Amino acid sequence: MNKIVLPIFLAITKLVFSVLVFLPRGNGQLFLSFPNPHWGTQPHEVLPDSQRPCFPWPVDKQPSRLWLFSDFKSIPKGSALHVLQKENGSGMLSPVLPSTFRLVSWNMQKQNHFIEWFHNFKTLTATADLFLAQEAIWENTTADLLQQSELPQWVMGVSFYDKGNKTYNGVMTGSRAQILHSESMQTNRLEPLTKTPKAILIHQLQLANGQPLLVINLHGINFTRSKHLRNELEQLNPILLVFPGPVVVAGDFNTWNPWRKEVLQTWATQNLLVTWTPKNDNRYFKLDHLLTRYCEVMDLQILKEVQSSDHHPLQADLRCQM
Repeated sequence: MNKIVLPIFLAITKLVFSVLVFLPRGNGQLFLSFPNPHWGTQPHEVLPDSQRPCFPWPVDKQPSRLWLFSDFKSIPKGSALHVLQKENGSGMLSPVLPSTFRLVSWNMQKQNHFIEWFHNFKTLTATADLFLAQEAIWENTTADLLQQSELPQWVMGVSFYDKGNKTYNGVMTGSRAQILHSESMQTNRLEPLTKTPKAILIHQLQLANGQPLLVINLHGINFTRSKHLRNELEQLNPILLVFPGPVVVAGDFNTWNPWRKEVLQTWATQNLLVTWTPKNDNRYFKLDHLLTRYCEVMDLQILKEVQSSDHHPLQADLRCQM
């Protein structure tokens, strides 16, 4: 019984403390880039800053020192946000992703420990070909921070806007190769206290061997029953059913009890996905996962030396080919 009660108690305690001590952040904007529903035909249209439509939601003039539940603003479902694409300088964009590449997945805990986090962020993005972030935020300095990374393209899927801290929150993907298409999804179920959904980003890239690659960056619904996590995962079934190439799914699935772990494994089996275990995995809470189809994981490890978040990053070297 203690093995069930303790994880729930710790998770609730973490949420309460994050609500009480979250400090205000700067004001920022994101720009809409609507996904093309025809997978595999047209690349993202990248508009000049002056032509990009800004979010219409107002930003409060006075910052709040508490992350108040009433300060959360819903984001329309299906909004994929194209954040940044470098045109020159370091980290030039490649048209294709190598068939053998490095992926990092990391819940960044909203970049709370900023100085240490930014050092870790620059180090990880220097060697990653794909960088999948959960609990990512967008504020007025984010574009400058991303410009300093080695990854030339970034896409963000927003789950909610925090009016008190003036930040957009969600999942974000950085890529060394051209992301041809992106689509964002949100959970139908909301977190019970904050009344906010979790976000999922779905991307299509092209591998150097000519095959399409599907990449899914997922943040699992947390403080709800396991069936709601199952519902979130099953939103992806129609895409997984018809996608003709290799698939990579990674992120924070919030599998903090046996029932949630069983939901994940059942869903993976139904979609012919292999769940990989890091070679140095001694985590008590195994929340972050990597799943693949038609991809061999040559190396997967938890980067325990990274301490700037309550999650350690997963780093994987993959070879994808049907």
